[in-house]
Formats: sequence, C-alpha cells, structure tokens
Amino acid sequence: MCPGAISALWRIRPMGTLSIFFAADLHGSEVCFRKFINAPDHYGASIAVLGGDLSAKTFVTIRRSAAGDRAASWGSPSIRLGSEEEVEAFGRRLAAIGVKFHIESEIALDTDANDPPESDHQHLRQRLIRWLGLLQNDRHAGKVRYFWIPGNDDGHFLDDIFDGSDSIQNLDGKVVEAAPGLRLLGLGGSTPTPWHTPREYTEEALEQRLAILFAKCPRDSCNILVSHVPPYNSGLDLAPALTDDFRLIYGPGGVLTSPVGSKAVRTAIESFSPALVLSGHVHESRGYARIGRTLCINPGSIYATGILRGALVLLRDGQVADFQLLEG
Repeated sequence: MCPGAISALWRIRPMGTLSIFFAADLHGSEVCFRKFINAPDHYGASIAVLGGDLSAKTFVTIRRSAAGDRAASWGSPSIRLGSEEEVEAFGRRLAAIGVKFHIESEIALDTDANDPPESDHQHLRQRLIRWLGLLQNDRHAGKVRYFWIPGNDDGHFLDDIFDGSDSIQNLDGKVVEAAPGLRLLGLGGSTPTPWHTPREYTEEALEQRLAILFAKCPRDSCNILVSHVPPYNSGLDLAPALTDDFRLIYGPGGVLTSPVGSKAVRTAIESFSPALVLSGHVHESRGYARIGRTLCINPGSIYATGILRGALVLLRDGQVADFQLLEG
C-alpha cells in the first residue's frame, strides 16, 4: 500500500480513536527531521514521538588551506572545495545525510586534528535549536503533540534545549498523559555499548527507572512505553556480532547477529503488560513482535539515505487496533 493510500484510509476512522507516529535514530539528518515534522499531518496522527539518537555520528571539519581554498577532512584524500558557494553546497549535502560539520577559519590545514568536544557540542546545540524552530514555526504547530526521548548517542547537555522547548516535550523519566486514559512512559538511553556512548545505563539502573515509571501508571490505563533500547531477545534487537577489536564475526550464512537489547525492558513488559512498546537503537532490526499481550515495534533506520522509517499506530478503546511500518 502506498503512503498516500494509507493516509486516506487512516483519516476515515471511528470516534474514540487516535494515531501515533513514531520514528527514531535520525542521527543528524535534516531531511529525515523535516519528514518527521510533516508525517503527522500526512498520516492524520495527533501524537508524534522521536525515540532518541538525534545526534549525528560523524563529524567533518572544513579548513582553509595555505593556498586559500577549503578542504573537508572526510576520508582520505581530503575533499577540495574551491569557492564559498561550493562550501555551502557541500554543507547542505552533509546536513541532509546527518553529518555534522564545522567550518574553521585557521589558515593551516591539518586533516589529522580532532575536533574538541566543545566544538562538537556547540554544533549540535545550534542544529537542534534550529530544528526546534522549524517545528515551532510549522503550519501544523499546536495541532500535534510532539515528544522526544534521548538515545545513547544524545549527550546530557542537550536536555536543557528540549526542556526549554514549547514545541516538543522531553519524556525521559516521565509519565505523561498524552490523551485521556493514554499514558506515555519515557526511558532514554541504552544498555552499555562497545563504543561507550554518552547515555548508557546498567541493567540494574534501567530496572529501577522502569519500576518508578510503571508505579505511576494505573493498570486500567493505556500505557505506552517509549524506550530507546528494545527488549532483549525480541527479534527487534539483533545487531552484527563483533570481536573484542570491533571486527564483524562471520558464520556459514554471512555476518552473525546477536541480541543487544535490555533484559530489564523485557522483564518490565512481562510484568506490567503495557499495550505498546516503541523502540529504536538497533537500526537493522526493523519489525514488530509480541511479548505476551504487548506489541513491540522497532521501525529501524536508514537515515544516511535520507529515507525516514517510522511506524503508524492506531489506538481504539485503550488497545492497539492496527499499525503499519512506513518509509518515505
């Protein structure tokens, strides 16, 4: 079914129903973020949720060479840019696919130098502030409730940007009544990863956070857990298996995979049976699964292509009535 047909079908639905659009792992892609802003209107959703990892993974520095032109230290050899117009065009291409970039004014070109963390943080702040401005100025502002949780790649320094926003609400560690009888529970971050990212927690810490969240929710409400990390061994958390030095492990059928989700998240699902769990984190594990009565969804991510993957979920009478995995 094409996206247009889904949009037309889902706009005609009985009273007492609402739909949620969910996406995660945009990793700095401005194209995907703009698509996320437009998705609720296109699909008729009244709630939109970003499931973490807005921060870009790659940083490119554009420096001026001794000859006066610019060079982008992205791979080897460096990419030479002759004019300011070329620099601007290259910057737009980087932003579209989620690559952070910084233009330095130094005369000397040093392609091996690492960018200081504060430069990285400043770039992220500026980009996210601009993105939230796009959301606030969108013509549909006020018609859709937007929510966000941080992912493991999102540093804690970003929290104050979202906490101070009037256009999107930070769900992390909170229980929010998004609609009458509908509660969203936010669990940001992930279990430890090999890359030691900014927002990682032990299983014990996640278990404690989840217990606090579910203690605030009555059993008869429609509870939706928005957890950046998916439940362990659910089929939604299969990532390539790595050696201790980060090399892929191969088997007879190709690259081996292993579950990297959270056991604490799975235990909470088995104990509290939320109606729905929305996760991200593992880009390769697009799909859905059921744990008891709970529907779990991971829309996956191919952000570097500029394609937004998401999930549209229809709720009726406190239950999941239908859902669709989307991309566009």
